[in-house]
Amino acid sequence: MKIEFGTTILADEDQGDGTISQLEIAGERVIEEARYVRASFVDILDRGNESAAITVQVIRTHADRKVAQLYLAQHSQSLPGKADLTITATDWEGNFAELYLHDAGLPSKTAGVLAGCTTVHTYRFVGGEILESL
Repeated sequence: MKIEFGTTILADEDQGDGTISQLEIAGERVIEEARYVRASFVDILDRGNESAAITVQVIRTHADRKVAQLYLAQHSQSLPGKADLTITATDWEGNFAELYLHDAGLPSKTAGVLAGCTTVHTYRFVGGEILESL
């Protein structure tokens, strides 16, 4: 699996660049409840748009502890606040599927943890509808 945020590759398991330990894709339809005066019912209005949240955790093993510390200190500063998010999954036969979150937002700084020569980063992206093509 490969995850790209703009021009930054967050993980590319096929190339040995990071391991994706968790991936959660959640979406919801935007609806509105209309409550009328003295009515005994609630009217549900489907607004026709969607929102999505994608959370992914990436584990990287670095050459040594100093490299891992430097990566931890600099990585979140190098990420844009908004870009296209691309998730590519490939099977053993080379078939692949791609999902896109156009203009995905990264609303908070990426959480990073250092353990020896390993860094663990958790990314949470938000956006509109998840697409199969841009």
